[in-house]
Amino acid sequence: MLPANAALRSQVSQLTLDISVTQARLAEMQTELVRAQRQLDSVTYPVLSLPTEIVSEILIHCLPTPTTKWRVDGVDSRQAPLLLSQICSQWRQIALSTPTLWKRLDINLRRRKNRAPDITETWLGRAHNFPLSVRLHGPTRDVDSKFSETFRRCAPRMQSLELDIFLDDLERMTSKSIEFLLLRKLSLRLLDGDDELPETFRVEMLKNVPQLSQVLLHQILPGAIVLPWQQLTRFTGELYYIPECLDALRLMPNLVECAVSVIETYGDYDDLEVFSHPQIRSFTLFHSMDHERDQEARSVQILSYMALPNLETLELVDVNYDDEFVLTVFFENGPTPPLKRLVVHPQSGEGRTTLPLTVAPFLRPHLTDLEIWHPDRGFTSDFFNRLGHDSAFMPGLEKLAFYCRYLGNEASQADLLRIAAGPVKSRRDMAGVTQLRVFHAFLVGSIYASPQEEDMAPFKELKAEGLDVYIGSVGGENHI
Repeated sequence: MLPANAALRSQVSQLTLDISVTQARLAEMQTELVRAQRQLDSVTYPVLSLPTEIVSEILIHCLPTPTTKWRVDGVDSRQAPLLLSQICSQWRQIALSTPTLWKRLDINLRRRKNRAPDITETWLGRAHNFPLSVRLHGPTRDVDSKFSETFRRCAPRMQSLELDIFLDDLERMTSKSIEFLLLRKLSLRLLDGDDELPETFRVEMLKNVPQLSQVLLHQILPGAIVLPWQQLTRFTGELYYIPECLDALRLMPNLVECAVSVIETYGDYDDLEVFSHPQIRSFTLFHSMDHERDQEARSVQILSYMALPNLETLELVDVNYDDEFVLTVFFENGPTPPLKRLVVHPQSGEGRTTLPLTVAPFLRPHLTDLEIWHPDRGFTSDFFNRLGHDSAFMPGLEKLAFYCRYLGNEASQADLLRIAAGPVKSRRDMAGVTQLRVFHAFLVGSIYASPQEEDMAPFKELKAEGLDVYIGSVGGENHI
């Protein structure tokens, strides 16, 4: 029995000693921890030592770029600029004192109706006296009068205004004239769907807009809005019939850039005369996302009734080409325009891009930039055969871009490379034409396979000779 007791006393003694040693070591570690923490607390992170002006610039670059589309709701604590005020106390102070971060307000009134007045007041207050860009999306009927008061008070500072609201909201907002002394860009969309505007409806709150130059109207005729139309230089109109579109353009004699989507039937307007606009330099026809499913996009038909003698850029985007002679008629309507850039982008479905060959005689010598989407194989072969052998075919061409898919009879990217290689090289060596500087071959779609090496080899040689070559997907990697 005694030997067992002795062993236990020995074990207790050893454990007591180990605990004393561990406690001593723990005390040492606690002392080291306090010392290390003091040293850490004395360290200034390099980013926190930057001048306030530099930090402000960094924060500004965190905002969406000008090309970024408006978000449905920009008042989100998970995104800039609100997110920037949550990094640390120093950055919050800098963010709140940087007016440029707060000069754009994008608010969904449906989601923020209870807090919209306070958010707007605080947000625009942080912008101080900077010019404002404001987008309101949703009904204003559920927002109290404080919001309207803030809107009117800030109106003289608004440089850009986008209203995606309902008709009755617009009627309330436009009951009184408002001064928009800095307003340059106006976008107005109604959320009532296909509801027609009353014949007596007129927006009169925009009488005093001395700097307004750019307007977008969605399914709203210019006759329903009192504006200084003669001073506008850029206009976008969505979902107009051909006569309505021509009437709109007549109101704007100084227009330089224009984009329209046309709702059209297959009927003709025999009583319409050709309308000539001498100032327009850029004209875009596009298919509105709000076209009804049974409405066909036939925007290109309006060209039969127009003459643009000084046109330099023509973009046909997501439109249908049932009548390929339309462009020829357009070029014959008046003096041949000095067209420098042509974009042909058919609507979704199997490509039927044959228009550039039809109008080729009208495209010399000015055309320098040609962009073709969804070409069929036959067109691709004919196009490059002419390009490689005919010096009178688009002799001023410098930039050529093709966008291919894998669909039906369309030329794939591989088809394009095999067809284009020889003619592009021949064109580079051809006398009497402008040197081709750019050749881009894009694949459009979510699935991308790298081209075969034998298809890319000729273009690697051309790139070595100085041609700007891109072969890849849209926004992807250049394989050359």
